[in-house]
Amino acid sequence: MKKTVCGILLALAALLTAASCSFHNPEADRIPILGESTAGSTPEVPDTEEPRQPSETGLLIGKWYSEPNALVMQFFSDGSLRLYGLAPGYYAYADCANGTYTYDGLTLTYTLENGAAVTAECSVTAAELSMTAFSQTLTFAPAEALPQAHPEDSFPDFEALADSLPRPEGSLTGNTIQTDLRAQALEQIRESYWETHKMPELTEGTAQIGDTVNIDYTGYLDGVEFEGGKATGQTVRVTENSGYIPGFAEGIAGHSVGETFDVPVTFPEDYGEASLAGKAVIFRMTLNCIYDTTLIDDMAADSGYESLDAWIDEIYAGLLADHVWELIPGLAETGIPEEAYRFFYQNSLDNAHAYAFYYFNNQYELFLLYAGLTEEGLLADAVDTARRYLLGVQAAKLLNLTPDEELSASLTEEFIQSYIEAGYTREQAEALLEGEGKAQFRATLLAETAQAYLLANNTFVPAE
Repeated sequence: MKKTVCGILLALAALLTAASCSFHNPEADRIPILGESTAGSTPEVPDTEEPRQPSETGLLIGKWYSEPNALVMQFFSDGSLRLYGLAPGYYAYADCANGTYTYDGLTLTYTLENGAAVTAECSVTAAELSMTAFSQTLTFAPAEALPQAHPEDSFPDFEALADSLPRPEGSLTGNTIQTDLRAQALEQIRESYWETHKMPELTEGTAQIGDTVNIDYTGYLDGVEFEGGKATGQTVRVTENSGYIPGFAEGIAGHSVGETFDVPVTFPEDYGEASLAGKAVIFRMTLNCIYDTTLIDDMAADSGYESLDAWIDEIYAGLLADHVWELIPGLAETGIPEEAYRFFYQNSLDNAHAYAFYYFNNQYELFLLYAGLTEEGLLADAVDTARRYLLGVQAAKLLNLTPDEELSASLTEEFIQSYIEAGYTREQAEALLEGEGKAQFRATLLAETAQAYLLANNTFVPAE
């Protein structure tokens, strides 16, 4: 499915598209923008006491770049022009359009091949191009080079890719597989429940790995309290993945409620505060309480489940379905080629750049930090998505599975509704499903068919 890039191209044409890897109709997002006037429109001219002086018309010829508006304009001496709508965050175009223009040193009028027309006040010097119409002003700087085409990967042909994979070792069915996913399901439920409920406090007992506790702490470097190393009433999970530096939370284990004790730790060499990076310190802690995070059936009833086991069963089933590709030994060892995940990774990068462009003043790294994302993580997610499609299609082909009519009909309607929600009519949605959306539909149908078959024809037991 073609990717598009969301943008308000504040000046100039019908180059508005949207950043999303979902089903999308660009026309559904259109907003009135400078550049969508009719041919007879005239600019709003502010009152001035002195007449404007015309610019030298020849200075307009060349390439002009407006970074805030993700736009490049190129004017030619023969009266033609070309507009490039950039992918937000990139000097690469996602859309472009040709047109013609006239310029008398005061007013620029241009018409694009799609019929959009603009008449605007325009002044140009060797250092800046400025255009004003409909109470909007855009400024451009001279550009040395034209943008390159933004990558336009199509949804992968997973059926062809599946044929190129080596056959998995061993059987895809009849396996007895150990997994800790049920324990993970319980842990997810515990975390989600206690995020919205007050945890009872235990005023006695000894902290163990896995407990959630409340502590006060003060950090000392060479016996001196250091800045930023003190806090009271902090809720901490006693685990190595606590979010604190290694050894901090684990050092709480074995200590009793009310006890004050020292935990020696060493800051990582790449720690953000240079004065602490690589330094050995002592955290003096007081264990205020241990929280009782036990779950019971009554708590499950509050969340709409008949019992805690029923709640766990539902979450576990979802985790099992998501991870079945990693649990079948032969599938887990299959490598995923780049052409299988490149589409998903590029879409993730585009979405991240678009959010940074529109909501973080184009500060891409700041957005990633705010959202808790990394490009490595986006890549891992893309590979995981591709794995599910590719191994699902491969398994369906190897097992000669035929999707049943009920699943096919249900998935068809799901896809159509997704298109409709994006602004397409049902007729258009049905055509897309048979056109550019067909590869994704087929891959999804085969993968879901294989997923259900693998879950039903293997046995999954708790890890010892």
